[in-house]
Amino acid sequence: MKKDSYKSFNIRILVCLFSVLFILSLFNVIVDPFSIFNLVTIKHFNELKPDKNRQQRITKVVELKLEKQPVDVIFLGSSRVDKAIDTDYFQSVSGENAKNLAMNALTNSELIKIAKNAHKIHPEVKKMYAGLDFFRFLKYQADDGRTVNMTLNKNLTISEFNPLILSFDTTIASVNTIIKNIKYNDNNEKQDPTGIFEYRLNQYSDSYKDMVLCRDEILKLAKFKNDMKKEGVDVIFYLNPTHATDLLLIKEKGGQKVFEEWKKALAENFNYIDFDYVNKATGEKINKETKYFYESSHSTPEMGKLITNRLVSAHDDEYGKDVSINNIDTHLKNTGEALEKWEKSNKLWADKVKEIAKGGKN
Repeated sequence: MKKDSYKSFNIRILVCLFSVLFILSLFNVIVDPFSIFNLVTIKHFNELKPDKNRQQRITKVVELKLEKQPVDVIFLGSSRVDKAIDTDYFQSVSGENAKNLAMNALTNSELIKIAKNAHKIHPEVKKMYAGLDFFRFLKYQADDGRTVNMTLNKNLTISEFNPLILSFDTTIASVNTIIKNIKYNDNNEKQDPTGIFEYRLNQYSDSYKDMVLCRDEILKLAKFKNDMKKEGVDVIFYLNPTHATDLLLIKEKGGQKVFEEWKKALAENFNYIDFDYVNKATGEKINKETKYFYESSHSTPEMGKLITNRLVSAHDDEYGKDVSINNIDTHLKNTGEALEKWEKSNKLWADKVKEIAKGGKN
């Protein structure tokens, strides 16, 4: 009898354990904080996904593997690409199915790894757009990032799927999602972004130090482009746009020559599209009407639409210029003059940037 009691007790414990795991999994799948399963969307419950990017290095891989439709285009890069590029908008103007595999703090080496593995999983991909960031080509920033675990198995593995339904972090994200949706106020009044601009500029003032170009990073990307061409994939590089305040900060931190050296070194190895210079969008006023930038470093989907239109049309416009070794010197001259013009006509913010540059660590 005693033995049977222990056995019955153990069975009840196991049943309770598996019941809890099942309920927890079902809860996380229904709330879907990372917008992976998309089974139900309920207003004031899970419509908004405030924690969508919480586990990007897992969720983006899962999204790619769950995609059953042929993938025509892949976007690659850092959070600057992730925040700006809307693949639904891209499809509406291009007719092509695209996946945005850009992730926070992605290094060039990780970008290459993701691109090659993604092509193994979706060999039908014929075009990749890769957004590049200046700071990732500085010696102290090169190859400094977290690892993306991405297998060549086209099917989801337990290690890839489990964190999305059973992890403590996912459960926290689900709870946060429900709380944020309940508290969400439909008040669409725009906030003055001055504070976040100043915060980000101070942050980058500390980061823009010891600016020495790492040319190995450029050679690495040139080899990647050639390798993918052999696989029938066209890799198109473009420079992510930053606000004029960020461009001026680089200049005030003594990095203008390195910044121009970077653009010229890129042109010596491959053609690219430059969005990172002062124009009407990147030089917009910073107030409640600011629409192209969240802050000095990250652009909004409105800027992303300008990028997308330029990529799809493949023709120079005000916001994106084709750059090659043949026109790089003229391009640098023009963009340098545009920055000087912005600085003179935006004295308030130019002075703020100069003050921040002096206060940052060198």
